[in-house]
Amino acid sequence: MAEDKWSDNLTPEQTKLMEILGGFIADTTSLMEFMTRDMHPRKAYLCKLGFLETLGKSMKLDEEGQSEG
Repeated sequence: MAEDKWSDNLTPEQTKLMEILGGFIADTTSLMEFMTRDMHPRKAYLCKLGFLETLGKSMKLDEEGQSEG
């Protein structure tokens, strides 16, 4: 018996959101690579890590704001 994939259970709206999110991740990755292309590898890594940490904090604040209001 074939095992169901988690993506088989998504609604059309959820599927569209996943496609948008995938595009955002790809665009963000490309932008980070472009912005750090001339940096020393360690400095580039730290810049990317800092950006992702800031993005994560921003998303967490958005979630907290939505739960309050």
